[in-house]
Amino acid sequence: MLFALAFVVLLAASASAQTHATNEFLHVQRGELPIIITAPHGGSLAIPGVPKRLGPEGERTSGKFVTTQDTRTFELATATAKRVEELTGRKPYLVASKAHRQYVDPNRPEKEAVEHPKAQVVHAAFHGQVREFVDELRKKFPQGALLLDIHGQAASTDTIYRGTQNGTTVMKMIERHGAVALTGEASILGYLAAKGIKIEPPNTAPGTPPETKGFNGGWIVRSYGSHTTNGVDAIQLEFGGSFRTDAKKREETAQFLAEAIKAYTEKHLAPAK
Repeated sequence: MLFALAFVVLLAASASAQTHATNEFLHVQRGELPIIITAPHGGSLAIPGVPKRLGPEGERTSGKFVTTQDTRTFELATATAKRVEELTGRKPYLVASKAHRQYVDPNRPEKEAVEHPKAQVVHAAFHGQVREFVDELRKKFPQGALLLDIHGQAASTDTIYRGTQNGTTVMKMIERHGAVALTGEASILGYLAAKGIKIEPPNTAPGTPPETKGFNGGWIVRSYGSHTTNGVDAIQLEFGGSFRTDAKKREETAQFLAEAIKAYTEKHLAPAK
């Protein structure tokens, strides 16, 4: 009896921690469109009682270990979701981390992403929510859904880098519609290019040229992309600073991206079952 009671208390504590992490350190929106927007690196909150990550010993001075915030990507993701709803009358799904990357990195596997149990709860909450939404979309939209993973990069201020592991994470998209769905006029990237935005690599067939190393698709798109047995098409978008740091420019970027999402959804994604 005492063992059973202790087990119930443990489950309740675990559920409470998960709810707390979700409420305080995640911004979550359940949607109606076959679109998920994720933003793992735009958060600014410290996790109480959690020290800043030191990183794997072999990466601390190599440049591979990064704890800087992708400035204003949280705001870009939430603004884009709002614009999509205004344009379509329906909400996209959204999971955005509020926790600073110094404490947890949702775009890495857990063993590389956290160094404290409290941070592990936040990491698990982020991926638990994404997994739930992906599973839901696969049931509601068997003809396909799209995950857009929003990041910031400092390599080129006026460029958006595409990350799909050279087409791997959008395997089903290409099978259903051809490479034009990734790079054509009615694609997300094609629409943005038509607005005069520089896309890297250019909107040519996947792998010609290869996507830029470091921006070619991280843990999120590799975990939930359509090359996996239980994934959806997934694209990592790395925005230069000019698209996100200035408030007015950020709103313009959100508008363009929302229009691109609307165009892509109407062209390539079927209504819900």
